[in-house]
Amino acid sequence: MDSKVEEFHDQGFVCLEGAVDVSLIEKLRVQTMGNYEECMSIIKERELEFGIGIKHGFKEVVQRHTARFEMTHRMEELDCSFMDDEDSPIRQTVRGILGDDCIVANKSAVVSLAGASGQSWHSDGPHMSSTTHLPAHVLNVFIPLVPMTKALGATEFRPKVRTLFAATPPSFQP
Repeated sequence: MDSKVEEFHDQGFVCLEGAVDVSLIEKLRVQTMGNYEECMSIIKERELEFGIGIKHGFKEVVQRHTARFEMTHRMEELDCSFMDDEDSPIRQTVRGILGDDCIVANKSAVVSLAGASGQSWHSDGPHMSSTTHLPAHVLNVFIPLVPMTKALGATEFRPKVRTLFAATPPSFQP
């Protein structure tokens, strides 16, 4: 794992192919899509206004772009044991980057439907400084739930690029 930690520090990201069992990925995909359908049903049933952007979304689900949503709804119910298993390649790499005391602070799923528009380049979290490069204090761990191909609009990364972005939406929970 040391080489993966070095790769992260050099490039700003690292890929760990095969780090999660394919059968678990399929289970996560089915659960995630069920949770997404439940979110959309709640919004429709309650006749809530819902649009693109954090200001027009909810804590549980935000529409990021046309046909692209980020969802935290029922994420605590998903089997993310690969993040807790001390021997997993993901956990070992994350600990190598952030240290032994790192924790999972947030879980969300991105649901990108057919017809989703491309996203502009962005950072998924704020940096501690906009002027000085500092060591990583948080990480995003992406687990693709479908094959990553150009035809499906695979996630892209820009090596060694640092940008800024942060925001917090309201909730639709009572």
